[in-house]
Amino acid sequence: MIENNILLSKFIKNNLVDYDLLLEDDWLDKQIKMIECANLEKYSKKEKLVFWINTYNIIVLKSVIIEFSKNSNWRGNISIIGKFKFFIFRKHKVSNHYLSLYQIENTILRKEFNDPRIHFAINCASLSCPYLPDRLFDVDTIDDYLEYLTHEFINNKNNVIVMNNILYLNRIFKWYKNDFDSKGGLITFINKYTNDKLIFEKIKYFKYDWKVNSS
Repeated sequence: MIENNILLSKFIKNNLVDYDLLLEDDWLDKQIKMIECANLEKYSKKEKLVFWINTYNIIVLKSVIIEFSKNSNWRGNISIIGKFKFFIFRKHKVSNHYLSLYQIENTILRKEFNDPRIHFAINCASLSCPYLPDRLFDVDTIDDYLEYLTHEFINNKNNVIVMNNILYLNRIFKWYKNDFDSKGGLITFINKYTNDKLIFEKIKYFKYDWKVNSS
């Protein structure tokens, strides 16, 4: 299991990541090495969920550092080819297999666990993504933490807001609508967590900001 021996908050300032500080620390490299040689055969389903969420977030951090090492002025995955390289083409060693971030998210996290709250727990290093959690997930608190992160995301007016009878939503709700439909429907899911009852006539989606979440 990945060691939860440090708060990620050490590297986070105002919900943005200090990648320079992260690069200076050896913590990330230690996590990557544990991911590469992890043996998941004896993990429970909950332990696997914890592992894969943490793995996704850690690999994203490492991938951003790789991009900055190639181009110190890298602005994020703002081009289509950039997204393909970052999420699909680049493979990472995980438990002696080589997987892309796309595979981890879609063939493992979404398919095997079928929990829409995962979308608010994983961070793709963009400004419109859910904020990077300030600590790694652990088995004892994962359900409570997923609930907390979902509530925080939905009650952030940058992600969910009604204006002039129009419900504006983060595009995560559009891209992964089927995941929410499988749990009773998108609006039902949002209303479970929102502090205010949603009254609207139609839905629109915010433009997604792919610029890197760097402090």
